[in-house]
Amino acid sequence: MYYEKSRIAGIIILVIVVFLLTGLGIGYYNVFYTNTVGTAQESAERNKIKNNKSYTEGMVSDLANYRLQYQKEKDETFKKALRETIITKYANFKTDLIDDPDLKQFLLDIRNGD
Repeated sequence: MYYEKSRIAGIIILVIVVFLLTGLGIGYYNVFYTNTVGTAQESAERNKIKNNKSYTEGMVSDLANYRLQYQKEKDETFKKALRETIITKYANFKTDLIDDPDLKQFLLDIRNGD
């Protein structure tokens, strides 16, 4: 009888340990997946969006609006803030995607602090 109770208690403890180890294993797998496959997948999605024609056209259109606003602005403090906004927004934007040579030069000048 005592042996039977010990055996049942051992089985219950074993089941609990198996559930805990399974939970930990799934947790570690999720961390591993997020750091490897998940990161690569997110990067691929980001590149896919950035290479999209409508994304590029939208960025170029926004840049043209920023240039117009920048050229009209008289307040140097606001121009400085606008310059910082442009630098931040277009930090990784490829200038090769801009067809208008004047607009491309505007972005290059802003990036160079001119």
